[in-house]
Amino acid sequence: MNGTERPDAWIAVAGFASHALFAAALAILLLRFHRRLGRGYLRDWAFAWVSIALAAVAGAWSVWSLPALPAAAPARLLAAIVFTVGGYWHAAWLLFGATAIASGHSVSRRGRAAILVALAGLGI
Repeated sequence: MNGTERPDAWIAVAGFASHALFAAALAILLLRFHRRLGRGYLRDWAFAWVSIALAAVAGAWSVWSLPALPAAAPARLLAAIVFTVGGYWHAAWLLFGATAIASGHSVSRRGRAAILVALAGLGI
């Protein structure tokens, strides 16, 4: 092994990649259930898993590019923003689905948009 190979980075990238892969698979499964059953909360939960899959991809890319780019590089900052906002949106979409189950009504489009914009602002 030479000094440029970093097994810890490979492990982190593999972890993020597997997380993204399984989150995407769960999102696809939930979307199929949504198409079959027509329950809105399943779509919300699918969006939650898409959000966390995108966050994991951004995390993997950030770790992968660590030796090549400084922390203040615009691409690394964008990856950090996608990672953070994806995590916040994951929680929001899960709660949107849970709210729909608990109350029998989904959160309004306007309410969703306001919450997602506020969480994106918080993540940025």
